[in-house]
Amino acid sequence: HSTLLLASTVASSIERGLDRELHSELIRQGKEAQTRISKVCHDHSEDFLESVGKVVAALGGPCDEVKTSLEEANDELQNNTGHMMLSASIRLERFKHSNARARTLSSM
Repeated sequence: HSTLLLASTVASSIERGLDRELHSELIRQGKEAQTRISKVCHDHSEDFLESVGKVVAALGGPCDEVKTSLEEANDELQNNTGHMMLSASIRLERFKHSNARARTLSSM
């Protein structure tokens, strides 16, 4: 029994060490990726903004229509769809907690 406990403890320690190493590696890679993405965005932002300016200048009026449509869609999403989804999510979480409590109480 003590050998099994010792093996389990050693395995758990190794796993925690590996988890820490993996976590550190993932954090490092995430920071590297973030740096690369920022550099690419910075390096190409002027070209991108220039091309967008040319498109807006060429289209004129239709760009205002697109802007208005995007604003309306965003308002719909934020005020109606998003709000309804958040409310439904909150109700679902409350139901799950109530259900768990009821099952716990019924098992007592």
